[in-house]
Amino acid sequence: MKPGPLPLGNGRRLVLGPGLGEAEARAALGRELAAQVSRGGYFNLTDNSRFGAPPDVAGARVELTDDEPSLQPGDIGVRLDLSEAPASCSDSGAAVPVGCKATALTLRAHLFAAAGAFLVNGAAFTAVAEPGEAAKALAEVVAAFLKAITPVEVTRWVELDGSDGDQTSMLQAAADGQVARAREELRFYAVEHQDNAAAWFNLGVLTEALGQQGEARRLFQRAIALRADRRYREALGRCDAALLAGGETASVD
Repeated sequence: MKPGPLPLGNGRRLVLGPGLGEAEARAALGRELAAQVSRGGYFNLTDNSRFGAPPDVAGARVELTDDEPSLQPGDIGVRLDLSEAPASCSDSGAAVPVGCKATALTLRAHLFAAAGAFLVNGAAFTAVAEPGEAAKALAEVVAAFLKAITPVEVTRWVELDGSDGDQTSMLQAAADGQVARAREELRFYAVEHQDNAAAWFNLGVLTEALGQQGEARRLFQRAIALRADRRYREALGRCDAALLAGGETASVD
């Protein structure tokens, strides 16, 4: 996975605390954020926005209030502030400027670790809303916020070793998208054919495709011990690089 424009580390639990903004708009924000987080599938969200006062973000670190639920190690604290201001008709895209009543909705994000260290401090996301389109603008700023903090799955095509015809059905299943099933079948095959370098290599590729870089590296090393194949060495190097960079997920071909 490649970090988003606003990297947060490995944390996946967002804990939404109180923030600034009109109460009704903030309630809508909580609902929209929960819906988009659920659809996205990467983060989990805990909504504590009704408890306590907004955390103090004016200093070098976030100051949490005593009555705010504490964050657990790995949690990402979230303070989101909403504000509105008049927008120019040129911003809204209106064809006729006379009587334009567009507003600019701004979401300002402060994200922090359990100990109070800032991960994101004051990043702003803005959308222009025509009268009656506040919900649309809110959805836009929430989507922009989540896009900025969500890691991106980096996919590359990796050549499998098709030299052993007995593995053909398993490799085809993987190429058809049934990677988990194919890996399990290939795992049993490799155990039964301990000296089959292609089996260990292909098992490593499918393991890498499922995001398990450390295990994939071990499998590639086992394949190399059986056969000095250029593809095997390249796969090991790719795996080492991915582990150092924080991990990328491979696809299969």
